[in-house]
Amino acid sequence: MTDALTKMAASQARAHFFIEDEGAPDAFASPNWRGAALERNRYGVHRMPRQLWEAIRMAVPEATCLVCGYAPIGQPEPPGVLVKMDWDAFAADEQNPARVSPEWVAYDRSGRVAILAGFDVTIVGFPFAVADEVDQILSAERKNLRELTREDFGHEDQWPFSGTVMK
Repeated sequence: MTDALTKMAASQARAHFFIEDEGAPDAFASPNWRGAALERNRYGVHRMPRQLWEAIRMAVPEATCLVCGYAPIGQPEPPGVLVKMDWDAFAADEQNPARVSPEWVAYDRSGRVAILAGFDVTIVGFPFAVADEVDQILSAERKNLRELTREDFGHEDQWPFSGTVMK
């Protein structure tokens, strides 16, 4: 990962990892990524179920991630804040932008996981190999990224965007 990647503000990180154009054939800016789309309001500050959070931690054992929040209108966006990926520490960290920013982006320094917590949806994405590993970990609970998406949004035929996330 380059130094520029570690210093991104929220809008830069968002554009680096995600494509949000309506009708885009892919939700991710990098090829060969897939993940899950989750109803953000079902979950607390983490914006995803704990079982997925823990699976991510196992698949991407980096202990921290950069969390980028948004600044008030008219102020420059701050750079990402390094936050522990431990479930409890993430929620308790008073410097964590996810605690105060209604939208945020998080990613690990190796660029193997990206999380977009938008106003209505959380998108979690990984390179295919990491997504496969997350699915393998989730399979112990009879879950996978596709199933988690379907639990929150229904079948991808109902929400074509979710199909661009799950692949």
